[in-house]
Amino acid sequence: MPDLCFYIFENCVIDNSTIPVNDYHLTIILVNLLDNALNACNGQIGAHIKVAIRTVDGTFTIHVANTYVIADPDKAPDDFEKIDFIHGYGLKNVKDSAEACGGFCVINHENDIYSATVIIPVLNP
Repeated sequence: MPDLCFYIFENCVIDNSTIPVNDYHLTIILVNLLDNALNACNGQIGAHIKVAIRTVDGTFTIHVANTYVIADPDKAPDDFEKIDFIHGYGLKNVKDSAEACGGFCVINHENDIYSATVIIPVLNP
């Protein structure tokens, strides 16, 4: 089981009048990002997952990062945003929900850390 660290900052206030994310989209985003992270860490020694949810600079941001070591770098996918064979429809659902809320999703893989960040602008910051 990977180490799981949650960082939910004190300045995170989910106010429906300013953060345009309803329960449905928030659930889609969180569940799919956590499911992907848990699946990626399954069987890895020293695996860890970090989650940060906060409001910052006029945005509501959800960031999930996990270890993701590729055993054979020659078989690494060229585009981590299009690796449905690893992440299924989860990332597409995350992106669709982020876009439905006026935001977007950024995917990154660097130094054996895979991360997904959902950024949604706050209404009337």
